[in-house]
Amino acid sequence: MKQLSFLFIFMFFITLSLPQFVNAQEDCVAMNTPPGANCGSWVTHGVTVIGNQLHSSFGLCNIYVSYQSRTCTITEGECTRTFEQFQLGTIDWSWDEDPLSPCYYFTQYLMPGYPDDFAGIDKNQFEKFLGKLMPHLMDVHFMNYFQSLSDIERLAIKCDGSNPNCEMPTCAPYEASYISSSCKDICYNFENPDHPVLTFGDCNATPQGCCILTATYCPCFDSTPAYSGIIKELNLTVNQGGCAGNGPLYGTCYYGTGGEDSIYEPCQTICPNIEEW
Repeated sequence: MKQLSFLFIFMFFITLSLPQFVNAQEDCVAMNTPPGANCGSWVTHGVTVIGNQLHSSFGLCNIYVSYQSRTCTITEGECTRTFEQFQLGTIDWSWDEDPLSPCYYFTQYLMPGYPDDFAGIDKNQFEKFLGKLMPHLMDVHFMNYFQSLSDIERLAIKCDGSNPNCEMPTCAPYEASYISSSCKDICYNFENPDHPVLTFGDCNATPQGCCILTATYCPCFDSTPAYSGIIKELNLTVNQGGCAGNGPLYGTCYYGTGGEDSIYEPCQTICPNIEEW
């Protein structure tokens, strides 16, 4: 019962990690990187996201996120574009049973019934959270990219048409993609019951399924031309492939004496949900 109780509270203060970006994870990145792309090294980022930047119901909760990205360029005919690829690293936030604490309602969203009824994490809610988090991180990177450009460079990548009739150009100047294997196993580490740790492994499923969330951007100008805003299109591609049985964390998911402080979860599908809610 003690282990089950800990399982129900693992998301209160959580860390998600991608082990070394190997196997299925690398497969999905390779399969979704255009041939001929010139890509830089992966760079690790750490940011604090305020909950209400993602959704009003998340309040002022500080959500700490680490992730990796790399920047690529590719030329296809007369079209040269920049795209960034993202992989999620860690997420954690403070938890407190006081309804007045900043993260109380955010934690309750992920775990309905908290703190009185530990009914377990709601997978659907977690996927919706990822569907808000990843586009937010992509927005930040696009704005950093956009602000680094000169006025002439900004006009060179603008949307087709002008405000209020801006449309995404045929040659999209900037794209960002969260790329992940869609089949993962999970290890819950409860060595420290006040700071549970969730580790994801990437299952070598057959066939391999991938989850790709892509955001395409272009700046919109009026006829002056003066900058008037950003056009963004989101597209989610999910190929779940096979997903069953045990994954790479099986047999290694042990902490403490005899593995008493860990729980293993077999392979399951996890992918952002970008539906409006």
